[in-house]
Amino acid sequence: MTTRFHTPTPHWTHLLWFLDRTRGWWFVGLAVLYAAGFNGQWLITPDSAVHVDAARVWSEGGEPAVSPEMLEKIQPGLGLVLGLVGGGSRILSGDGWPTSLLMLGFAAAVLVLTYRLMILHADRPTAVLMVLLLGTNKLFYSMSLFLLTEMPFTVGLVLLLWGHERRLKLKQGLPVSLAMMAAGVLVMAAFRSVAAVVVAGYLLAELTRVVGRRDQRRLGLILIGVGAAAGTMLWIGSSAVRDDVSIFENTLRSITLDHLLTNAREFYDAILPEAAAGLAVPPPFSWAVTAAVAGAGLALLRVRWLWAVLVSVFALQWLVFLPDIRYALPLLPVVIYGGWTLLIAVASRLPRWPGHALFGFVTFCVVAANLVGIGFTIAEQRSAPFYDAYRNGKYAPVREIAEAVRRESADADTTVVLTSRRVWPELAAWSGRPAVATVDPAAGVKPGALVVLPLAELPRAELAEAGLTWGPALAEAHDPLTGETWALHRLKNTEPHGGNGLKNR
Repeated sequence: MTTRFHTPTPHWTHLLWFLDRTRGWWFVGLAVLYAAGFNGQWLITPDSAVHVDAARVWSEGGEPAVSPEMLEKIQPGLGLVLGLVGGGSRILSGDGWPTSLLMLGFAAAVLVLTYRLMILHADRPTAVLMVLLLGTNKLFYSMSLFLLTEMPFTVGLVLLLWGHERRLKLKQGLPVSLAMMAAGVLVMAAFRSVAAVVVAGYLLAELTRVVGRRDQRRLGLILIGVGAAAGTMLWIGSSAVRDDVSIFENTLRSITLDHLLTNAREFYDAILPEAAAGLAVPPPFSWAVTAAVAGAGLALLRVRWLWAVLVSVFALQWLVFLPDIRYALPLLPVVIYGGWTLLIAVASRLPRWPGHALFGFVTFCVVAANLVGIGFTIAEQRSAPFYDAYRNGKYAPVREIAEAVRRESADADTTVVLTSRRVWPELAAWSGRPAVATVDPAAGVKPGALVVLPLAELPRAELAEAGLTWGPALAEAHDPLTGETWALHRLKNTEPHGGNGLKNR
């Protein structure tokens, strides 16, 4: 490793040398940290419920429990791999070890690819540090536990970046580099439709690079053509990509200044600070963290043009479309490196001791905050019973009611679980029974169907208009978040002398 500092040697150079000499121990410690938070449980979310239901349908057959329209709007990759390693039924029955190990394998692949990318781009000591900073990032750690598409998508993105780096740095092996880039695009496209955004960002970066550099113009033009072809194939082959583009276009047409400001406040006040620090950071401290993250993105302009363009394109998409903290995961490897280069650039321009003090303070705060966040995640993962602690017990009543739905409905093909709650995808996936949020008979709601809701939320007028009422409670579950009691009822025809039937519970 080379450095422009001769005497005295900066603290961060000592840190890099130390991490490189002891890298084996640090990697073992990282593995122990991930083992501590591994429990094989399904960290259910609305999106993961859709993918698990897709895994059950694609691996075992049958009709989807969540709406077929939702299955059509997702990329097939995660559902297929979940079906291959465990199948939806095993996950739903509580045997989540194979699929949880799969997601942990995706996280390990990201760390390995980041290590190889940073060795090629910088040097091995820097690569060791980047792996440790990424592996101890709370967002990265927690996402390795979820059955969501962001982690496998990140595998494809880092593979693309590694192939791109090989193309720029190595004089030989161009076919291998291009194959790695193509494989990265294919992996991303299999898991998330936002692969089209990456392709668009790459085309933009390559186009501006071709204009500025004549020596690589021919290869650049070829890659632009290949990228355009890849984007066309994504458009033709993926309905999810077409849906996303259509939604994005409609959002752009109807966008307002208030909408942009709302997304910007959420993005800059909450999402960016938490992604960097691992904890919710209140203003005004969040503004300082956001400024640092923005500076890290700008620092990428001097590191690698493609990386800076991708960060800019994704940030623009989030501001217009939908900001969410998990969407920041694929960019963590390059943003963390941008933050590191920015910190060194600032600290090296200060007098010796103020520079070293700034370096130590920022490094300690970032690492400590993320480790504290990971500690909270591990505590939740090790709690028993798990679903009483996971998301403050939000899904404990859902699980209980889902088990009752399976018990009370022998015919899975005809049973419809009626619910207007926002957890209906989770309830549908967990119960394995179709769930709708309407009492429209055209949706299959008829006498014999099940309804689960607190009584106060039952659609009384709609049920009465459809000639339906409900019988006595078949099961009940307490919601610790709202204090409500969920009840499972079976629908039946309105009694002839029961008025609108609301007395016949």
